[in-house]
Amino acid sequence: MILALVSLKGGVGKTTSAMHLAAVMVDDGRDVVVVDADTEQSALRWAAYADNLPFRVVPAEQDGLAQQARRELRAGAHVVIDTPPNNRELLMRASMVATHVIVPVLPTGLDIDRMMPTLRLLRDAQATREDLDIG
Repeated sequence: MILALVSLKGGVGKTTSAMHLAAVMVDDGRDVVVVDADTEQSALRWAAYADNLPFRVVPAEQDGLAQQARRELRAGAHVVIDTPPNNRELLMRASMVATHVIVPVLPTGLDIDRMMPTLRLLRDAQATREDLDIG
């Protein structure tokens, strides 16, 4: 499984969700890797402060994100991609390689309103990949 957490808006919990989902995914016995595609490298910093995470956190290969995710999947790992805000190109690349896409959103009117540009981009990705699961 390749899971991408995406949103054009920052501060909605993409990294926090990625790290917690990775911890839960470890329970099925497979290797799990978080690919940190955020330029702030929040997931990598989180991993540096944590003691013995049960999963790996690696930096994204900026010009090879899809290849990197597929390589990890072929090696038997679940992949969680943490994406940056305001980066349409990375959002689309992560969404196109993912089997599932999650769009975190805070329960405020402004945050829900800002989610619409992300959903419009994801509809475009879904037009080429009808099997893309978005939630």
